[in-house]
Amino acid sequence: MRAARGEDIAESEIAAVREWWHVDGFGVVQLVMPAVEHYGHRGELARALDIAEDAVDDLERTWGRFHAIVRLTALVAGQVAGNAPQLDAALLRRATADLETMTARVDAIVGEPQRGVLEPTTSAIEDTNTETWAWDRRLRAELLRVRWLTGQGTPPPVGDMVAAWHESVDAFERYGHPYETARSRARFAAVLRASGDVAGARREADLAREVATRLGAGPLLRELDALESAPATATDDPYALTPREQEVLELVARGLSNGQVGAQLFISTKTASVHVSRILAKLGASSRTEAAALARERGLVP
Repeated sequence: MRAARGEDIAESEIAAVREWWHVDGFGVVQLVMPAVEHYGHRGELARALDIAEDAVDDLERTWGRFHAIVRLTALVAGQVAGNAPQLDAALLRRATADLETMTARVDAIVGEPQRGVLEPTTSAIEDTNTETWAWDRRLRAELLRVRWLTGQGTPPPVGDMVAAWHESVDAFERYGHPYETARSRARFAAVLRASGDVAGARREADLAREVATRLGAGPLLRELDALESAPATATDDPYALTPREQEVLELVARGLSNGQVGAQLFISTKTASVHVSRILAKLGASSRTEAAALARERGLVP
């Protein structure tokens, strides 16, 4: 619950658990996983990855195919997705490689031959371990979210993302974990809103907020606040962008093409091109590169 509430984790505690987890694998659940969440929420993804790598290596060496690895991998994927806008190319490459390695280990645990990180797993684990099944469903949904938010490879179809997050919500409800059900609902809401289902997004976000408020889950409340807030656009501001133009600008600043922008926002390439043209005009830029530079100079993008 400490991770849910956003409480600090002392450096001494993390050092202590590094000595403990080779004796008791449950130490990973008690401290390493909250540490991954803690550093991820602080934007220190590299440190979160370091902790996760050490934990997985020791768990496999000492305990073999320990089911906690499924949960740990899902949490790492969630932090990679959550930090996507701030990742530089080197850290994104490392995170992608780490996720591929960790997901291959998850495939072995849940009984699936390695066929690629996004392949669905068998249903055997669904009937024998509802906890592991729920975290596996979360992992598959998070991997799609990572692709969606980082712009890597072919963007996942919106229908696949909606289905994956719906499965994650259902799996955690079945397992009986209110907080993780709520967190899945928050990310389900983001996908629904991107797909144009505003009413569905609002329903899921409201349900998630109810639980987050009751639990005092600061990180989840902040995630919901970010989802529901829109960039302010004052009419007397010559550089004011619409919320959609702001989304497009952020992707352009990351170097995405019109086609990639369109795929990520579930709009056509032509529509993306129109948005880019309007952004260039509002910023007084003659090229996408200049627009990105001006946007950073004016604080419109990180």
